[in-house]
Amino acid sequence: MDKKDARELGRVTIKDEVIAEAAKEAALLSYGVKAVVPPGSSLGLFPADEKKPPVRVRKSAQGYEVDIYVVLAYGLKMTEVISSVQKQVSFSLRRKLPIHLSKVNVFVEDVKEVH
Repeated sequence: MDKKDARELGRVTIKDEVIAEAAKEAALLSYGVKAVVPPGSSLGLFPADEKKPPVRVRKSAQGYEVDIYVVLAYGLKMTEVISSVQKQVSFSLRRKLPIHLSKVNVFVEDVKEVH
């Protein structure tokens, strides 16, 4: 669902894809995140043309919910990295977009060594 906002000068519409891209960029800035990937892609569950998006945006009664699928760097405390991703994405979206964000769900798809 797109975000629509009525203003004095007209209406503002923000597509879910824009919210998803902003969330992806914020997640990639978080320490310990190696990649943002489609769900199941690290396991080879989906053919390349049927991959799901790496960030999903849903509108709920409480606001927007964002699901992000990430690959983390090996050797770091996962709970701290996940918490950092949630805070980074939440801060970034609230600063950039006029939306009410209710949840940032982080799913760890894989853990890889840093080279």
